[in-house]
Amino acid sequence: MDPRQYQRNLAALRCGLALTDAAQAATGQAFLESELSGLDPVIRLPLENYTYMRDIPIDTTGKGWITQQIARNVDFRGADSLGGGVGSQSNDIEVIEYNRNQDVWPVYPWEKRVRIPVVESLRMAQIGESPQALLDKGVRIAYSKTLDARTYLGYNGQYGLVNNPAVTSTILPATGTGATTTWATKTQANILADFNFMATTNWNASGNAPSAMPDRFLVPPIQWTYLTATMTASGNESILNYIKRSYIGSAFGVTPEIYPLPAWLDGQGVGGTQLVLAYKFDKDCLSLGLPMEIQRYGGPLSVVSGAFEVLYIANIGVVKINRPQTVGSYYGA
Repeated sequence: MDPRQYQRNLAALRCGLALTDAAQAATGQAFLESELSGLDPVIRLPLENYTYMRDIPIDTTGKGWITQQIARNVDFRGADSLGGGVGSQSNDIEVIEYNRNQDVWPVYPWEKRVRIPVVESLRMAQIGESPQALLDKGVRIAYSKTLDARTYLGYNGQYGLVNNPAVTSTILPATGTGATTTWATKTQANILADFNFMATTNWNASGNAPSAMPDRFLVPPIQWTYLTATMTASGNESILNYIKRSYIGSAFGVTPEIYPLPAWLDGQGVGGTQLVLAYKFDKDCLSLGLPMEIQRYGGPLSVVSGAFEVLYIANIGVVKINRPQTVGSYYGA
């Protein structure tokens, strides 16, 4: 570099002026900055949220590269006079029959390919990092997004928890101010009554089987804020705890788990209203089929493309609702 240009660059640095990349290197600024810089060892990944593993049982039975999962069902039918109707003086013997059927649920392969140029891999190795490690995390983020979407919205014409036509949709009671259904206009006692209304509706639809009492509720984030508010009659208890303590299911030893579900429930009720899901968290009632978890298959270096190629595959099913009467969606909250 010309000595005069070098002096001008130094003067610019003293005045706090920015230099070009070439000027920074020539005056030693780039080296000085690198020596005075502290490298944060943490690489920050995108912020993501996955709740599928919290909200639905995962069914891993029937492992392998199957194309469908089959659930077998049986129900009984026939006259039932409750009192029996059969005795030594009667030949009117009641008949009970059974009916067998099956539900068929499709399974779809999932694949992602990762391509790592060998030169890029060597460059990152010089600074102690691995593109494979970063891309592996990226693939698993995509995989978790897939499972989340299939849990709540379904895939390829199949339905998820939120939009499933097999689930009966019911409006909440209009007990709010001005006979509205929204929790914003209801008292704490009204909101508790809504939870017990959802529970008894599912329970009655299931023949009042104690094992069908809902133990899981999913609510939109805005409605969650009403549940975390402090009771007006008690300065140290939230509405949420009040509901858990006074829930009708407590007669059967059921304490409800109530969780906020971001995005998926907002405006999904009839007429764009807020939706609440109530169901029994049990693999016998509903589940997400996952016959084959994600696997990684690494290939050799391709001398044609100068890169390593890695394939990630899984076999993912859909939401299976085997007992629709144990699941209910309620809108208007």
